[in-house]
Amino acid sequence: MPTFAYTARDAAGQSVSGTLTAASIADVGRMLRLEGKFPINVQPSSHAVTTGARGGIKVSRKDVIQLSTQIAIMVETGVTIVDALECIGQQAAKPKLIELMKDLSAQVQSGGDFSTALSKHPRSFPTLYVALIKASEKSGMLPKMLQRATEYIRDEAEIVRKVKGALTYPGIMCAFACTTTIF
Repeated sequence: MPTFAYTARDAAGQSVSGTLTAASIADVGRMLRLEGKFPINVQPSSHAVTTGARGGIKVSRKDVIQLSTQIAIMVETGVTIVDALECIGQQAAKPKLIELMKDLSAQVQSGGDFSTALSKHPRSFPTLYVALIKASEKSGMLPKMLQRATEYIRDEAEIVRKVKGALTYPGIMCAFACTTTIF
């Protein structure tokens, strides 16, 4: 079994560090909670990055919009973030999305913030989106802010689609003009 390095807070609020041998990061989080400690950071002791490629896992904007909407609805109805992430991961059909949900769920289960878990995947989640989630964690308005962050991503995708559409005709005309001039 792998060894994990952890940083946690005890019941008195003091920072405690150490290592544990367990099957996964989630197991380390459970073991620490059973000891009355609150995990802050859990990493494989070799400090290997578990998110795959540099910059985290990449999923499409469409998938990010869909999963953000699902998480917002679930959290608003009282489902915990971890349960929501696991449920979405079980229902997902795309391997990258399943991998992303497992990684996010493991990081949140080990005691990390949801915004910190999202920030480890900058190719999928924009900086402003992560900042909105971080602010909502501090203010306690996660469901409402998830909806706003989803609207932001949806609007961004719509603007990109409109700009591409607006540039298509001039691009075709420019290519036609160049072709005509060459011949």
